[in-house]
Amino acid sequence: MTIKAVLFDWDGTLYDIFDFIVKTYGQVMREKGLREWSRREFREKFKIDWRDTLKDMGLEEHEEYLVGVWKRNLEEMKEELQLHENAKETIIELSRKYTVGIVSSAPRNALLKEVNRLGVKEYIKVIVSKNDTKETKPSPMPLLQAAKKLKVKPEECVYVGDMIEDIQATRRAEMKSIAVPWGLHSRGRLMEEKPDYMAGKFKEIIEFIDKIQ
Repeated sequence: MTIKAVLFDWDGTLYDIFDFIVKTYGQVMREKGLREWSRREFREKFKIDWRDTLKDMGLEEHEEYLVGVWKRNLEEMKEELQLHENAKETIIELSRKYTVGIVSSAPRNALLKEVNRLGVKEYIKVIVSKNDTKETKPSPMPLLQAAKKLKVKPEECVYVGDMIEDIQATRRAEMKSIAVPWGLHSRGRLMEEKPDYMAGKFKEIIEFIDKIQ
């Protein structure tokens, strides 16, 4: 089957937000007298819906406080948050041969703002956020919605993500999956889900997609 569309997750995959997450959650855990998670713990335990992680962290009763700190830190550090190195170049190169889209569990307004700020909007033909479907990943619904909007078949799509829920959603949508280990989940955790390919660098994403054509 010919690949026509390449879909990307946003947070962690294209958008370098891991350090911000560790810093913000760590700050709240310290302020509430809780043990901070190590970077390794985040990679092994963090879930795509952050609310599902709060109980494990001991932050279940502090959700509102966490959201407040997140918003303040985001406002103060927004200019520091950038795309991963070579992410933009990869999007541009892929856009010459394929239709490129973003399927994310991030809120739509915040996602659109960052896509525009970071200069990739013109290369993205579809954006599906958590506000656009009734279910979020690991449900296949967001991925299938993107394929529908692009008027391509699911099997004509590749999805690139950094969390196990990304791989699970891709499998359920019957798309090809590419996992990347530079985001939120560890390589080992990702490999347990058996993605179709594990890319060590952005250029390997392009190489794999061209290879399966």
